[in-house]
Formats: sequence, C-alpha cells, structure tokens
Amino acid sequence: MSVRREKRKRIILTGTCWYELTGLWQLLSMLGHDVCRVSPGKCCTPDDWDLVIVALSAEPVAGWGRYLPWICELRERVSGKMLVLVPEGLRKLNVFRNVCSVYSGGENLQQLSIYIDAVLSREPVQTGSFSLTRTQRWALKHFSEGDGGRDEPLNQPQNKPWLYRQYARLAEHVGVRNFRMLTLVGLDKEIIRMEKIQNIS
Repeated sequence: MSVRREKRKRIILTGTCWYELTGLWQLLSMLGHDVCRVSPGKCCTPDDWDLVIVALSAEPVAGWGRYLPWICELRERVSGKMLVLVPEGLRKLNVFRNVCSVYSGGENLQQLSIYIDAVLSREPVQTGSFSLTRTQRWALKHFSEGDGGRDEPLNQPQNKPWLYRQYARLAEHVGVRNFRMLTLVGLDKEIIRMEKIQNIS
C-alpha cells in the first residue's frame, strides 16, 4: 500500500483489544500521523486533536451497547473529529448521529485508510442528534418493562402485529438488522438511559 505524504495529523487512538490497536497503530504510523494511544478510562487532554479513533470492532456484538456512554463522554471531553470502529453487524448504527462517524473495523487496511482519510478531510455536517418518536419511545418502554415485551417471543408477530411493527421500525431507526439484534447488543437499555438524560437536561 502506497503512503501519501500529507500534513501530519494528531490522532488519539483508544480501544479495548490490543491486537486491533496494534494494527491501527502501525497503519496510522505508516500513513505518517502523530498517534497518542490512550487506555480506556484514562483522561484525554482536550488539546487540538485532529481525530479520535475508538477501536471496538473486536468486541463481541452481545452487550456491545455498554460502550455507548463511554463514547458519548469521550466525545464531550476531546476536540477534533471522531471515528468509531464497530463490528460488521453494527456498521449502520444511527445512535451516534451528530456524535461521530461509524465504520466497520473488519475491513482491510487499505479500506480503513480510506475511511480515516475521508473523516479527516471532510467538513463536519450537522445532522441533528439521535432521538425517538413518541411511539418508538413507548414501544421501547413497553418492552423493557416486560409488559407483554421481554416475556413474549419476538418471533411471533401474529400475537400483536401493531406492536411488532413498532419494534421493527425502532430497530430500523437505530440501525440494526432487527429488534432481536437491538436487545442482544444491549442498545435498548442504553437508549432508555440516554433518553432520560436528555429529558433531565
């Protein structure tokens, strides 16, 4: 892969998997960038960083939603653009709308370098924050409280067709394959928590 000589960028690299971080470190160094590796939970100085890369694509899809609060907190603490690398099944996540760019970390090095260059070069676009409609909020609350939700099989929409349509629309809005995936990832709990925080603020 050829190395393009461009202005050296200052990049924060953080994540949970050493081999994913090692590969990204080598790629970014080969591209000529100044990389600062930061362990999760450690404070990042709010300096003029060009990019923050959060590498979480090696994490299991099950329970991946637990990283959502950390990503949002990190976004508030540091400057510059932000890129989150996720498992392939989560590459269309909309919950990070207006927070950061989301790409699959399972791509080859050439494609990852294209993603990184694209994030660094394009101007930020204000798209509005992620939010639920009143019906989507109700459906999620209905499921999480077990009121005909968690105790019922998700593969039997004939029981309550309207409710399961709302589940399907909610999953599409979040950016996952179906509602089962949404709950597997744990996004239902995190979205409810985010909604409560937004209502308080």
